[in-house]
Amino acid sequence: CAVYDENGAEMTPLRKTVAVDMTATPRTATYSVRLAKGQNYRVAFFAYTSTANAYDVTDMKSIKLLPNQASNVENRDAFTNFIDIKAEDLTNKSNIEETVVLKRPFAQLNLGVDATELADAANAGVVITNSKITVTNVYNAFNAYDNDVADDAVSAPMTFDMNAVPSEKLMVGGEEYTYIALNY
Repeated sequence: CAVYDENGAEMTPLRKTVAVDMTATPRTATYSVRLAKGQNYRVAFFAYTSTANAYDVTDMKSIKLLPNQASNVENRDAFTNFIDIKAEDLTNKSNIEETVVLKRPFAQLNLGVDATELADAANAGVVITNSKITVTNVYNAFNAYDNDVADDAVSAPMTFDMNAVPSEKLMVGGEEYTYIALNY
């Protein structure tokens, strides 16, 4: 969570990392901060699993995917949003409580085959246990401040290295598929 003043400058002493309650449905986290009255602010949120070692969040206006990412890593998923807090809200209230629903900033790319394709591949001696994927025309940095591509982002191919395919089934429109790849 990062707080920005009305000019878009981060107020770095107010940046906090808070844990998400993974037992709650929906999952929740609470960020509490004291803000000076009479000012406008934007609070940016970026939720991710730090153990995935996937993102550099040093600059929330330019969150970068770290290099050497493996394919098929479910915990690379991330969620983001922001909220604007207006001066008049702070002037008229002693506490502000807002619920901010986070959304995926990145597309989820699922590749799968149906049972017939899987059987045909197996009959031809092809068994897929690992996959690698290269995605083209994607940007390498995200701006959580305004939920958009970062100003310094570069469009370039991104390769996710060979890794085991997910073992669970992929369900699409009531149809079951076997994963070939899952990436964000």
